[in-house]
Amino acid sequence: MSDLLERLRGRGWRMTAQRRVVAEVLDGDHVHLTADEVHTRAVAKLPEISRATVYNTLGELVSLGEVLEVSTDKRAKRYDPNAHRPHHHLVCAQCGAIRDVHLLFANTHNPGPTTVDLGTPGNGEKIGFFLIQRVDLEQQGQRNKGLEIIGRARPFGAPEPGADVTSRYYDVHGNTLDYVYELEGDTLTIWGGEKGSPAHYRGRFSADGKTVTGAWVWPGGGYESTMTRVG
Repeated sequence: MSDLLERLRGRGWRMTAQRRVVAEVLDGDHVHLTADEVHTRAVAKLPEISRATVYNTLGELVSLGEVLEVSTDKRAKRYDPNAHRPHHHLVCAQCGAIRDVHLLFANTHNPGPTTVDLGTPGNGEKIGFFLIQRVDLEQQGQRNKGLEIIGRARPFGAPEPGADVTSRYYDVHGNTLDYVYELEGDTLTIWGGEKGSPAHYRGRFSADGKTVTGAWVWPGGGYESTMTRVG
């Protein structure tokens, strides 16, 4: 049984054939379907299901808090079944692909679901708060603890946030490190300092979205790194 179906059964939601099909269509990782896309896939499973039934069922799932309604730019609303774990959405400005991005450390704090657009100014929703990530790890024999603040920065006096997702990391050794995040398709690049920097991480999401495999590189060095979603 799918995760969404299990949650709905646990709540005692009346499971008709039509409702079950909609829930089955929505289940999975990185699912962000429009209502029309849900209907198309539902019809493939249950030809007699009507568009109105799909729309009504989606509305009920959103009201229950079991599905999130996601809006990006002026595109149609999309429906995300990943409603019980706070996460961000990274949106590719070229192809419109959306990825759920969870914090990759167990001891983290996430203020809640938001939508982050990686395109040009004016695309996507405006972010009203930042992701705060607390880091505690051991790397190359050295303990590293710190705090990273991630979001779209709006400098003092600026009318709008910047287009790029950026971060600043503060560690216990007194270092402050700046990064720029960029997502294109299933490839994530984290630039050290600014875009185009010779110091950067580049990795690719697995098909299920649970790992990112790649490497950090810089002039004269680097190392392979695999980030795994926890929880």
